Amino acid sequence: MSKKHLAGLVAVIFGASLLCGCYSPAPQQDSQISTTVEPTPAAPDYEAQIKLLAERSEEWNQDDGVLPYYYHQYTVTDLDWNGRLEILAMSTQGTGIFTYGTIYQVRQDLTGLELCTYLGDDGCSLPEMIMDFVPAGYNPDSGTYHYVFKDDFRAGAAEYGQVIMPLYLKDGVATFQTLGRMHAQVTDGVTQEEYYRAKAPFVAQKGDVLTKDFLRNYQPITPEAYENLIPEYLTTLQDFTANFEWFQVEGSVDTATLTKSWEVFRSSLG
Repeated sequence: MSKKHLAGLVAVIFGASLLCGCYSPAPQQDSQISTTVEPTPAAPDYEAQIKLLAERSEEWNQDDGVLPYYYHQYTVTDLDWNGRLEILAMSTQGTGIFTYGTIYQVRQDLTGLELCTYLGDDGCSLPEMIMDFVPAGYNPDSGTYHYVFKDDFRAGAAEYGQVIMPLYLKDGVATFQTLGRMHAQVTDGVTQEEYYRAKAPFVAQKGDVLTKDFLRNYQPITPEAYENLIPEYLTTLQDFTANFEWFQVEGSVDTATLTKSWEVFRSSLG
């Protein structure tokens, strides 16, 4: 075989090896980008929280032997829907039918309970919260859930009224503000009713409800406008109905009672 023919054969074999892929290609970079997956938050352990509420009943039980036990009402909630249960311990008493009480929330580490505070609770009366259901709404901008209560009060045999108060819980603080009020006075057997809208949201103080200073914070409105205050307030929120199951404590409290109360409130958001 001539050198010319040998060179041609080598060229043909080398070309065939390229076509058949018989060579080591350069390493390619992996096109897949690794991502970090955030762990899914664990679902709230409501069973453990209910057990804790039962074990710590001495902390939230209002019965001090002064009033009969049936004056005191309790309900299990999650007003701010942060996965930590609260127990509302309330009583409505006195000639002015004012509401008093406390709100305890389960600690984040489930080691105990923490007492919630009220915004402007110095001398304040809570709204009448012992209701089976109230209008409510969610504010997506602030992430808060609002519950609207109508609070009836008396100031003697011939004077009474009502205050409309939304309430929301955030960071362990229960804030309640006044939307409007109705004031009625009986003179010579004739009842005169007046209706007002709050000029600006503020905390209503128990001792101010019938003073002139209190009325300066309001503007007169018609009865129809007063009845529209709640629907008007809820137009800016994602509205729903909040359900409550109140119970009394005579002696010890069992987890079944607490669970039933919680399930009723839980049904508020379906």
